Amino acid sequence: MKINSIPPNEPPDLEELRKRQRNTLWPDTFANSRVFYTLLWKGSPDATLVQRIGMGLLGVIYLLEGYSFFATALAVFQGDYTGALKAAGGAGFLLLAGRACRNAFLRG
Repeated sequence: MKINSIPPNEPPDLEELRKRQRNTLWPDTFANSRVFYTLLWKGSPDATLVQRIGMGLLGVIYLLEGYSFFATALAVFQGDYTGALKAAGGAGFLLLAGRACRNAFLRG
């Protein structure tokens, strides 16, 4: 008998939970991070309070990063491409921040 074998009378939810908690090898880490990024990008009306707080904090971090990109773009902008690239990066971070904050407050 294997140490990690599952008895036949366990509910299927427990099997799914065990699969999601195995995250030491590559395919498992990819599956777990996919769940996180799906929650961050699409949101969930059933998200827990901790998940909502985490999405809100990530949204604030992305918002600050976007503003800092715009501030450096305005300070450095001299008609060359570096200011435009920083402004584009700032716009991307601001869009990501808006999406994360929207999903943090999304209710069903």
